[in-house]
Amino acid sequence: HRFAPKRLSGEWFYMTAEERARAMDVARELAQRAESGAADMAMAKQLGDTPSTDETLAASAEVLAAFGIYAVADARVARAGEMMRRIKVALVAAIVEMGGKTRAGTVMERRGREEFDEASFTAEYPELAAEFRRETAKVSGPFRMTKNVLVDESEDLTALSVRLDAALGQPADDERNAALHRIHLECMAASAVSEWDSDLAEARIKVLCGTASGIEGVCKWKRTTKVTVSLDKKALKSAHPEEYWRHAKQIGMVTTTVIAKDTGFRH
Repeated sequence: HRFAPKRLSGEWFYMTAEERARAMDVARELAQRAESGAADMAMAKQLGDTPSTDETLAASAEVLAAFGIYAVADARVARAGEMMRRIKVALVAAIVEMGGKTRAGTVMERRGREEFDEASFTAEYPELAAEFRRETAKVSGPFRMTKNVLVDESEDLTALSVRLDAALGQPADDERNAALHRIHLECMAASAVSEWDSDLAEARIKVLCGTASGIEGVCKWKRTTKVTVSLDKKALKSAHPEEYWRHAKQIGMVTTTVIAKDTGFRH
């Protein structure tokens, strides 16, 4: 994603020697950050499976520093995401009008979801339903960061926003579609590292929160053990497919438009 505007197709990129050197520097930097952040990510996952206390911590300087990084990254990701949503609306209409396959994207059919009527199954097969019911104890509770009020004003995204407004104001033709797709790829590149900044900062805050139920002004993370009883549909389907499918159905194909994540050999 970081170098999306240079991607021709799949793993192939169109880069000068200088750009390739820069890409390798970025790869090394991200690898180092992944290594240094791995412990926080692992601990954050472990804490997510641990019930919290009723304690709410005061925000330390370290917490506020991590929250500052998160806020900046989150604002960038949100701004880039909003621009990509605007672009997708315009490109989807153009792609459909042009027959469903262009350099900017493709109309695809995907398998629909599977629906299972548990109530009717239980009524017809009460003994099977009882056999495949499982009691599960799981620690759960959403991690909620305090609403970010920071507004992104970074120069690169501001410049992209200006270009986007200009492109959207042009007649709907191949030139405008190519310009919109280019901006879409640049938005991906602009937000790519910020998404990682956000994830790593969130993991650090979770670690600093520990088993507390939150940090004042920063986050809330109340976790409790909940016992649920549910039908193990996967096991049931494997052991008794005929009975399962009497009460299940496959929803038909779903049509969706996918915006291309490469230039389609343009450079």
